[in-house]
Amino acid sequence: MIRAQLTVIEAEPREVAWYLVPGWKEHTATQRFLTEGGRPRGIVVNAGMEEQQHDLRIAARELELEVVLDPLVLDAAFDGGAARGIVRRQPWSMNRTARPRDLRGTGGAKLVRGIVDAIGSLGCDAVISPSHYLSRGLSDPWWPVDYVLCVRLRRELDRRGLGDVRIYYRLSLPLALLRADSGLAGRFVRRLRKLEADGLWLLMHPAGLASSGPQNLRAILQACADLHRLRWPVVMERAGLLGQALVACGGAGGVTTGVASRETFDVRALEAMPSASGGFAPAQRVYVAELFSYLLREDAMKFFENRLMRARYGCQRQCCRGSGPEDSIRRPPNHYLFTKEEELRRMTRTPEHRRVTVFTGEIYQSVAGLVQATGVVKKLDATMHRLATLGRSLDAAVNAKMVLRYDLPSFGIRGPGREGPGPKPHIASS
Repeated sequence: MIRAQLTVIEAEPREVAWYLVPGWKEHTATQRFLTEGGRPRGIVVNAGMEEQQHDLRIAARELELEVVLDPLVLDAAFDGGAARGIVRRQPWSMNRTARPRDLRGTGGAKLVRGIVDAIGSLGCDAVISPSHYLSRGLSDPWWPVDYVLCVRLRRELDRRGLGDVRIYYRLSLPLALLRADSGLAGRFVRRLRKLEADGLWLLMHPAGLASSGPQNLRAILQACADLHRLRWPVVMERAGLLGQALVACGGAGGVTTGVASRETFDVRALEAMPSASGGFAPAQRVYVAELFSYLLREDAMKFFENRLMRARYGCQRQCCRGSGPEDSIRRPPNHYLFTKEEELRRMTRTPEHRRVTVFTGEIYQSVAGLVQATGVVKKLDATMHRLATLGRSLDAAVNAKMVLRYDLPSFGIRGPGREGPGPKPHIASS
């Protein structure tokens, strides 16, 4: 009697795509990271830092990383955003706050030509759509303008022989709208599916660890279940651990971060006017990966003076192999980049059906560690409570059967939306 042996081969877990967004004066640390072996999925650049980011763009292209252009038009629609130096340095800047009427007709055509010029000169593989924050959803005056701008951008790219350049459509909405109207994302799908876009980048207000309560996570997952019908790969922008939670739950396939920065988004920051002096660079923070926490340098010195904290949380990775915590404090950007990459690679290696369980366990483990760590640095108390909230939100999502199966096309493919709408993911009501 011959017995057949059945061998089950598990599919390779999908990559968690990481797009790195280096800010002002962060290009040097980012380039060093690439030179020392760092490999994000791509880097996001802007035309206002063409000279500063020149060597970084070359390094990224040599390593076959995606180079994505952000035209920063969303920022320019706010008084404070339009007044910032980096926005004013964009070739298409109007040096004032943009209004919907400015980008209709010839104004919109001029913007699109400028963006395509920059794509060619900077050697970009993809571009974030010139879209805006839609405070009123589909009734926002920016919505029809954004739609036409995206159509024009695709046509201009094709006309200039740049048909391989991908367009990632940025959809930016208030979380309050998604919570109040569960059908909003579905109505966006019916309109967006006519666009020739190659990915969806979600930018929610507010986003970040402080906004990771159960209602917010549920609202975003419900929206993603509808948005998956576009068959566009999804990236969650500037959401920190909330973005990683969304990946763990199958809502998104990737995240963006800055260099130990840009892990939150709040439109109130764009409404605020910059100081006349230009302000100061944000204080550098030291990332303690095992606690999912940041410390200002002076707090980090105090934290690692404690022998128990040093033994438990002092970095021994490639970035700080020389002298551990001292290297973390001396070079916070370098430490952060290697630590965050390891964090996301760990999620990539985790089978997709187990990601939410593993990630939730890591969150609760960090909360347990913070109970003792707050005795050394009291400021960590707020982070501890926010992480506990995120853990409860993940538990609620699992119990309500909100976890999705992320089966969208891979990143970096031109025109995945042509494959058809696909089935709507199932979400069970709680």
